[in-house]
Amino acid sequence: MLIDRERRIHAVNRAFERFFGYALEEVEGQDVSILLAPSDEAGNAGAESRAGGCAAWPTTLPRGGRKLRYRRKDGGVFMSSTRLQPVKDADGAIEGHVAVIRDNSAAERLNTLLESIVALERDEEGVSAHALERFLGVGTQYFGLEAGMLTRFEGGRVRVTHVFDPTYEFTRGQSRELEATFCGSVYESGTVRSYFHAGIEPIATQRCYREMGLEAYIGAPLRKAGATVGTLCFFGYQERDEPFREDDETLIKFLADWLSGFIERREQREELRRLTRELAYSAEKFKTFYRATPAMLQSIDREHRLVEVSDYWLEKMGYSDRSEVIGRPVTDFQPEEGWARRREIIDTFWETGEPISDVPFAFRRKDGSCFEGEVSAVVADSQLLGREQSLAVIFDVSERNRALRDLEAKNRELEEMSREVQRIADRFKKFYRETPAMLHSIDEDLKLVEVSDFWLRKMGYSDRSEVIGRSIMEFHTPASAALARVNIARFWHEGTPVYNRAYEFLRKDGSVFESELSAIIATPEDAEKKQNLAVIFDVTERNNALRELKRKNIELERLNEELDTFASVASHDLQEPLRKVRKFAEIAEEELGGSASGDGLYALQVMREAAGRMQRLVADLLNYSKTANALLERERVELGGVVCQVLDDLCVSIQESGASVTVEALPAVQADPGQMRQLFQN
Repeated sequence: MLIDRERRIHAVNRAFERFFGYALEEVEGQDVSILLAPSDEAGNAGAESRAGGCAAWPTTLPRGGRKLRYRRKDGGVFMSSTRLQPVKDADGAIEGHVAVIRDNSAAERLNTLLESIVALERDEEGVSAHALERFLGVGTQYFGLEAGMLTRFEGGRVRVTHVFDPTYEFTRGQSRELEATFCGSVYESGTVRSYFHAGIEPIATQRCYREMGLEAYIGAPLRKAGATVGTLCFFGYQERDEPFREDDETLIKFLADWLSGFIERREQREELRRLTRELAYSAEKFKTFYRATPAMLQSIDREHRLVEVSDYWLEKMGYSDRSEVIGRPVTDFQPEEGWARRREIIDTFWETGEPISDVPFAFRRKDGSCFEGEVSAVVADSQLLGREQSLAVIFDVSERNRALRDLEAKNRELEEMSREVQRIADRFKKFYRETPAMLHSIDEDLKLVEVSDFWLRKMGYSDRSEVIGRSIMEFHTPASAALARVNIARFWHEGTPVYNRAYEFLRKDGSVFESELSAIIATPEDAEKKQNLAVIFDVTERNNALRELKRKNIELERLNEELDTFASVASHDLQEPLRKVRKFAEIAEEELGGSASGDGLYALQVMREAAGRMQRLVADLLNYSKTANALLERERVELGGVVCQVLDDLCVSIQESGASVTVEALPAVQADPGQMRQLFQN
């Protein structure tokens, strides 16, 4: 926003209006302090407001900006970082400032969550159930859910060990069958599971969904010695607006891993305290316990020399026998870097006799490798141990610290990703416009919000100002527009992509072209209304070709019908004379009987058989003309017999031409007999 020297607002951008809920006319000329939230210890404390109960706008802001609490028009309060950029006149005098406000709500929620972790780590006396439940409450706020809990797997059941649930649906100590809980999916997969709307996911068919009634859930396994022993989970009874992000799953995995180690360390602390109480009975028992405790324990004297270590300490540091370490300065087991500071801490510890808790120390193993640790120590009872020495427990926090550093790096990466998203958006807009295809986007009011350069050329326009903001229906023919209204309404309602919808578009000069349109919903993040992305293809030439092909197919069918009719007529006209020839040949054979010579009877027989074969040939030709495109009726055909019949039919022609025909052995085949005769006769 732009403010003058009197801190009055003069201009705001669209992001301001969207975020605060105010239009420019509502705040123009107003003192900027109307945007600030009421003072409290965590916000803008120490300033009196000129706007009734709100903190005043600070007179100066540090170069890197300042955290301020703002209030939206709807009353919602958020934390932000605010930077001021002076606006100067021609003489260099400051006329006002440009204020850049960035919402830090998500970062604040993350910081609150991390602070709750630090608070738990600093609890010297062990963590109460209330402290863990407060931690779960902070987690529910971060994930935007209603409840959170820690569970433990016991056989085939899940028991609630700690819970934050304002509805009291779940209580501490409650136990359910594993398959009746969402935690069962975490147990089965051994990794993070999340459901932002369980009712539409596969888990909706399972018993846990029917009995628990949860819609949103995110959970991660708690582990001990590599085995899954429970879960950290957060859940709600209403579905989320969007799926859980990858960062959410990474964070809950980090929290679960940290809690696994934290609970294990707490159990170790509790075990250590229990065993410490038994030290009063016997120093020997203490020594036995000390060495066998499954934790890194060490004791040093005032000269900073090791006097005792646990077996686990030896294992962790890479030594096999105490003789290698007892009596050596503790500095031998720490890197040189930072030793002066660590020596100061140890000297202060001996001077004051006060316990220390979770003090960062670096340790060096026998092989030279180092790890990060945290040390908690007390001055032990000299009467019990026979000499004054410390009792220290050391925790390897390398993995935890690495995870915290990774989380910080992830946050920096997210900021860079945000900047990259903006660059991608700019590149996408350039790509959209220069793509050599017809692209357009409309909003829910059917108004054009963007078109490609190719769309403009195809439609006959030279500038976007001629089309942007106009209804897409203006570019359809009336019939196409009526169809488009119905289809677009269904498209917005169903939200699924559409493909190859046929429409007719009107160019600027009034000419029409046929098209096919495919579209998806593609709403930019900064858009107030839904938008689509549509691709249009001109299919006029293709459709014309299809129509011409259809016309020619119809004409071909008509010609085939005429050909069938001709074949039938021709066949009838040919069959009739042949029947007469064959009939009269039969009559002549009967009349002549034995009075005719052998050659005469043979000639009549040949004439009758030839007429019969000619009839069959005409019939076969008619059938062929009708079934040329049908499947052949195959049967076993002796090719030698077929050739003999053909030679009989052609005997006169063969004699007249003086030809000689030699026929060797021919096989039997599966074929149509009539067509085989036609083949050899031709």
